[in-house]
Amino acid sequence: MGRPKNTPETTNTEKPLITAREAEAMKDDLEKLKEMAGAGEMRDTGYSATAQIDDIAIDKEGIRRKIAVLNRQLEAHKSQKVTDSRKRDELFARRKKLEEKFVPYLETFRDLGVIRRDDPDWNPAYKKAMSRHEVEPYINEWRRIGVMLEPDDSDINNLDNLRK
Repeated sequence: MGRPKNTPETTNTEKPLITAREAEAMKDDLEKLKEMAGAGEMRDTGYSATAQIDDIAIDKEGIRRKIAVLNRQLEAHKSQKVTDSRKRDELFARRKKLEEKFVPYLETFRDLGVIRRDDPDWNPAYKKAMSRHEVEPYINEWRRIGVMLEPDDSDINNLDNLRK
């Protein structure tokens, strides 16, 4: 057997969207990488591709590549919010339809609290948990639309807001 063929399940043409929290984490990583590489020294003509400090080799070129990747991802994050009012209305309507599809199958707070098999709520909770995979694509699309609408709102994709 070789690599799996490109099927709709194995190919993902959508660009990944990141939340504000993920963007902040990426900015922190970027600062750490710049400190590791000695960002001020990288511009000098006399730096070497690797530096030796107390028996630790630092690959400055590798760090530079990581910095470039993070910068590109952060630039893409800036423009991912949908600002066209007609498109936003369509996305809100689609998000509402998706909620109607998966909310009945979403575990309630009571279902999440069931931990023992002799609990009378065990069977309904178990059935919902076993059918979760059927509505997971709807939940993923719902989350993706939420990030497209409000990438800076960390609470927009919180399923607890929809639980009963």
